[in-house]
Amino acid sequence: MVLPGFQTTDRSTAPLRRYLGYLGYDAVGWGLGVNRGQLGAVLPPLEDRLGQLGPGPVALVGWSWGGVLARGLGRSVPGRVSQVITLGTPIQGGVADTAFGGRASQADRDESARAALEREAQPLVVPALSIYTRRDGVVAWQASLDPVDGRTDHVEVESTHAGLGISPAVWLLIAERLAG
Repeated sequence: MVLPGFQTTDRSTAPLRRYLGYLGYDAVGWGLGVNRGQLGAVLPPLEDRLGQLGPGPVALVGWSWGGVLARGLGRSVPGRVSQVITLGTPIQGGVADTAFGGRASQADRDESARAALEREAQPLVVPALSIYTRRDGVVAWQASLDPVDGRTDHVEVESTHAGLGISPAVWLLIAERLAG
């Protein structure tokens, strides 16, 4: 399952899903419309969606905030998740570590950082890969590094944030990771 970034839909992940389909994977979108970033409200329907995809565990690929959701699923239903792959995902830090941080109040930045710390305090029990770029432009690359979880691998690529979902280098990394 491929999860889109904040304020985007499955349409944004269509090229990546087509590529994965070409490789023989049953790549599906999240099917929930626009990603509004509401972690608590979206996890239960996503858990249900995982249950509809069959009996085995599902690999999750999340782009930006979609990666936060993928990591959330990896924590809430680890038996249904085989691995988590994130692209330019703000694993730590909160809104202050994004291009939108300057628009948020100090109270919102503080609350977002607290929520990220709380969310990431529980390490993932499934394998994870965080793909990031120093040229991101939306998420500070340092925020894509998992400071707690020794099960998360980190790979830097040359791309922009918007280019991560269509980058041949990223597609190759995802294909290699999915192949095991």
